[in-house]
Amino acid sequence: MELLVVFPPLFAFFLVGLFGKSLGDKGAQIVTCASVIVAAISSIILFFDVAMGGEAYTTTLGTWVQSGDFAVNWALKIDALSVVMLCVVTIVSACVHVYSVGYMSHDKAKARFMAYLSLFTFAMLIDARLHTTVSHGLYLMFTFPYSSTISSTNSDGAVF
Repeated sequence: MELLVVFPPLFAFFLVGLFGKSLGDKGAQIVTCASVIVAAISSIILFFDVAMGGEAYTTTLGTWVQSGDFAVNWALKIDALSVVMLCVVTIVSACVHVYSVGYMSHDKAKARFMAYLSLFTFAMLIDARLHTTVSHGLYLMFTFPYSSTISSTNSDGAVF
């Protein structure tokens, strides 16, 4: 279930980022809004599973670095605090996505904006220091604040 909370915004970013022209503005808005709404609904279900009597757990996604006996895994830590923050981030982000459909109606690059907004949502979901405690390890704590900064800067139209 936690994968349905964290990864749909990233999937929408790649889908709209790669195929935004062929999807069109409305298609990009539908894909990004739907992905964040799925994440919000999944976070509410996860909240009732974990915060209301469930146990905290860690889902290992893969190995990040391995050298001899030393291994750093990419994992998602799910506990009561993280599911509360997942709900806050996904619900607010879903509202922002839906509001942005009308607010950005005059913009020429709607698909790009919506793609970066989805990337920003994914970065907030992973960012342990600022938003949630879902990332398991210091490397994610230091990696994703920079990705959320870059994605929010790019969604504002800045060019590097």
